Amino acid sequence: MLGMLVSLIALIISVFSVRKAGKIFFKATMTIVVGGVFLVNDGLRIWSPLEMPVHVKLFLYGIAFFVVMGCVFFASVLAGNKKQS
Repeated sequence: MLGMLVSLIALIISVFSVRKAGKIFFKATMTIVVGGVFLVNDGLRIWSPLEMPVHVKLFLYGIAFFVVMGCVFFASVLAGNKKQS
């Protein structure tokens, strides 16, 4: 769970790189974070995850989904502001 939180924080921080470098670093970070949550994370990976109550899994997936979608939205807004400047 700590790894998931650290990766989501890294995704949030990468949103701020959109202003200077465009969306390339954000997209790379988002790919790594989503891959880490679904393929590497012990409790949430797709194949043979650790035993965890369903409500906890759904809560963690919800957090990840909310953070990723929020970051995508803010990255789009920042990229749009960069084009207008």
